[in-house]
Amino acid sequence: MKVSLSLSSQFLLALACISYLPNLVAAQGGDDPIAEASERCTNIQTPALGCLNDEDPPVFTVTYPDVNLKCKFALTLEQSAKEPTVSLVDSTGTGDDDFYTIMLVDTADSFVHPILHYGASNVRGSDLAGELVLADANPFSGYRGPSPPKGLPGTESLLANYEWIVAKQEAFVEASDLPVIENNIKFGYEDYLADVKGNILSAMYFSSGYCVDEIKSDAPVTSAPVTLPPVTLSPVTTTRSSATYHRTRANFFSFLFSMVAVMVYTI
Repeated sequence: MKVSLSLSSQFLLALACISYLPNLVAAQGGDDPIAEASERCTNIQTPALGCLNDEDPPVFTVTYPDVNLKCKFALTLEQSAKEPTVSLVDSTGTGDDDFYTIMLVDTADSFVHPILHYGASNVRGSDLAGELVLADANPFSGYRGPSPPKGLPGTESLLANYEWIVAKQEAFVEASDLPVIENNIKFGYEDYLADVKGNILSAMYFSSGYCVDEIKSDAPVTSAPVTLPPVTLSPVTTTRSSATYHRTRANFFSFLFSMVAVMVYTI
């Protein structure tokens, strides 16, 4: 049986699609945690900066393809390998005359740390008003997701912290005056910020490692929280709300019902 849709029916079908699609997009990348630190995480590092200006809405926003990052979230190595976008809400304004330095640093304490995973200076405030693609910021070090060496003792149980830092510069820094970064290891981020006269405006971190597991969408997580020594921090989030799933499911069936109604009407 061949079915043809009248112009009015096509319009109704388009409306049904439009009403469903935003809910689908929200379900694909939301605010719920998408990974958890497992019981295998026994080598737990302590973040150097922690959560600075971590308010709601946050001053500094980092959006990965799978999740809107919140401070203390856990991400698997695969999830954090995807390059995010960043944006900034500065109470003093983010115009063309405001310049910022943005960095992602593994701040663990070892003979090779801190390790730089992304860095860009002279980022215009107007560029941060929207979702800035990191590669478009002319970085002095491109984005690299966490990549702990496999096979070394302790790495399989390591829960490391990767800290996003945004600092406001006093002024634009000429290229000839920017510090020369020769290596990503033993990166003195505090010295770098001092050289570019950058004051930290906001910081957030996520935890990652081989011992971090993806949260499956078909079951809630009820694992025990993680305690970070030697200071007391809030645990890595390990619970997942199913509200988005149920809302998307309801809208999906509503969408199907609308399609069936249109088809029946036009047959």
